[in-house]
Amino acid sequence: MNNKIRNRKGFTLAELLIVVAIIAVLTAIAVPLFVGALSNAKESVKDANVRAVRSAAVSTILLNETKDATDATKYDYTKVDGAGTVDATNWKVIAYVDAKGGIHDMTIQALGGTAPAETSSCTELTANESGGKGLKGDYKVEMTITSLKVTGTKAAGG
Repeated sequence: MNNKIRNRKGFTLAELLIVVAIIAVLTAIAVPLFVGALSNAKESVKDANVRAVRSAAVSTILLNETKDATDATKYDYTKVDGAGTVDATNWKVIAYVDAKGGIHDMTIQALGGTAPAETSSCTELTANESGGKGLKGDYKVEMTITSLKVTGTKAAGG
């Protein structure tokens, strides 16, 4: 009879408890690291969205500032690549960026007056925004561009 107990196959309670304890310790280490990595990834997405919106806004502002005074469908690039300077100040930008990084709505408003502090923020929408511009899961980017100055020289041979 004693021989039958010793020939049984399986794990003892102590062995199982040790395995469970090891798994618990590994989980306690891994979960906070994963949460931290997820938080860092979200911040990186927000930073990338702000940079993308700023780049798009700057391009739009520069194009508008270089429009030909006599024909709005043409651009007077001598303002940028000639002897001129484009100096655009005090703009408020609001844009919505989808989960894939595509800007689907951007509003640029000239503020005029005294330059406010240059700011930028990016928040993830938890619900659809009124007016249908921003949807749940989109990012809303708001920024103020206080000074945008471009001075260029005409390219050689151009």
